[in-house]
Amino acid sequence: MNMQKALQYFKVLSELPGEVDIFMQSKLLSDFTGIISKKYKISEDFLTDLSIELVLQKFDLKMIDSLVDLVQKETKLSSEDSVEVSIDYLGMIILPISLFLKGLDIRSRIKKLGGEPEKYNIYVHDFEDLLEDYVYEELNEVIAENEKHFDIKEEEQIMEGMFQNEFRYLFYHSDRVLNASLISLLFADANFKNVLFKHLANNQQKLFDREIIIDGKNAILSIGSLINNFISVKGGAYFNNLTLSDYITNSKYTRGLSKDEKDAVIRLLTIYRNIRFFPRTLENVSPDKWEIFPLGISEKEKVGTHQPLSAPKSPEEQEIENLEKMAAGYELGSLERRAVEEEIRKMKLSIRYQGAVRK
Repeated sequence: MNMQKALQYFKVLSELPGEVDIFMQSKLLSDFTGIISKKYKISEDFLTDLSIELVLQKFDLKMIDSLVDLVQKETKLSSEDSVEVSIDYLGMIILPISLFLKGLDIRSRIKKLGGEPEKYNIYVHDFEDLLEDYVYEELNEVIAENEKHFDIKEEEQIMEGMFQNEFRYLFYHSDRVLNASLISLLFADANFKNVLFKHLANNQQKLFDREIIIDGKNAILSIGSLINNFISVKGGAYFNNLTLSDYITNSKYTRGLSKDEKDAVIRLLTIYRNIRFFPRTLENVSPDKWEIFPLGISEKEKVGTHQPLSAPKSPEEQEIENLEKMAAGYELGSLERRAVEEEIRKMKLSIRYQGAVRK
């Protein structure tokens, strides 16, 4: 890969979801590629070039659907073996990242070629483990850096006071800054989620001003009463959105609510889940999308989630660009190049996380 193509590769890769970037620069990719190469006795360089081209084409469906013909043309394998190579390539290389690429139904394509998608779940799980280790490793570094600049105990006291006395205000005026502060504190102190949950369960602030009818009597829904009723009906274990939807539909607490009021209850119970079961709710979510208080589109736009095209590059972005040029000057797969690519990878994740934390 010449320098111009290498620069284009890194540029396109940076535009794809961060999880794809991590996989394409990880040892897993080279390991899985090596397995296919040895199994079918085909060039590892061909498979590497194929992955590079797919990135450059942003995983174009036409290219993916013509994979068998491409493999047969470049490897001179039989039609049957070319199909087998394509199935393994889709299952081991593309399936793990397909969750993060919209419109990429790889399982159905594996089936169409006669393969069994379930056989490749192990490779998906390997990538999930890599992401989890990667996020925790990088997050710990960020937290350690943040701890140099503020007192954790003091920040916890401030947040406790807000949950006790100002939760309703937070509920209707949350933003990325609040989410970032909460996430940092919850990661820094494993017990803090229990402290915040206690304040939620005991909170007597009204979620709505109006009264509702429950069992023939007028009642005012408090934040604590809603959470405690949900737990009494659905239990205190982790719950998914189907369980939440069933509660909203059938609970006597919510049946008489308007759509906006029901949406508010969903938001409250989602906040409860995000705190009570932290950090489980962050799994398989890129750091720049981590939330405790769910933000609506308008709230995200309000704090500026997109920079104008003409915005100047930050020092970190400029350094990444310089490192990408440096990496392109080394031979693909060399120790020097891998070292530079590893530094690029770490910087990109750090920027994405800090963007969520500090905006």
